[in-house]
Amino acid sequence: MRTIALMGMFLAGTMSLAVSGCGGGDVPTYRVSGTVKFKDGSPLTKGTVFFDGDAHSANGQIGEDGSYYLGSFSQSDGAPVGTYKVYIGGDAAGSGYVDLEAGDKASGGPLVANKYLSAETSGLTFEVKAQSNEFNIEVEKPN
Repeated sequence: MRTIALMGMFLAGTMSLAVSGCGGGDVPTYRVSGTVKFKDGSPLTKGTVFFDGDAHSANGQIGEDGSYYLGSFSQSDGAPVGTYKVYIGGDAAGSGYVDLEAGDKASGGPLVANKYLSAETSGLTFEVKAQSNEFNIEVEKPN
């Protein structure tokens, strides 16, 4: 009888673990990388690339060479399959301004032309597929 009770407790515990899941752990992600450059070929050297989808979002810091790697659930883990509207911001909050000194956004200026600061106006849309994805982004300089 004791064996049956222990087996029942084990099965109940196993089922509750299977139902609860973890945040994002069950959603496969795929590598997403690329560069952000101006029309003259020079790289955007600061900021963040944001991918906003209907079900998921991802972002990645832009390096000094203009390169980025997206992360959804952890840094650089990629993004789930889907279509995303893309925009450029200054930090993870998407402010669109360069941090000249830590926390000093007031003295910064726009990174790119204003249209790229919003997913609604950027005109940038990419589809992440179940493979390694590379999206090179070309933007205009601020006016």
